[in-house]
Amino acid sequence: MSTLRINALRALGIAGVALATTLAVHEVALADTAQTPVGQLTSTLDGCNDLGAQVYVAVSGGQPNTVYTASTAYGFDHDDTFTTDGSGNGLGYLHNAWADVHPTWSGQAVITVAANGQTGTVTVQINCPDPKGE
Repeated sequence: MSTLRINALRALGIAGVALATTLAVHEVALADTAQTPVGQLTSTLDGCNDLGAQVYVAVSGGQPNTVYTASTAYGFDHDDTFTTDGSGNGLGYLHNAWADVHPTWSGQAVITVAANGQTGTVTVQINCPDPKGE
């Protein structure tokens, strides 16, 4: 293989690593984790649509085989009910969550998760500057 070709492949590899690192840092910036009485909660912004942010909230190490509720203070269809598995792990999906401040398309939102009389909270950074969706 020629030196030119080897150098070109190396450059592509470095660019690929840089892009992957940039995307990973962006994703982490939009996620949060909190240890709570209902288990470890992790929130992630999944995307945006016409009515708000699509947000996942995961429970790990929670109460096994238990019904959980998750919600934000503001939004349209911004709550979910889900059941954890035998290990206490589960996943909720909030379809149209809004930030806690105006403008509601960008900013922090607090997600409240409850099960069997216990409550925990985790934040998520909403970044949906174009309310027409992505």
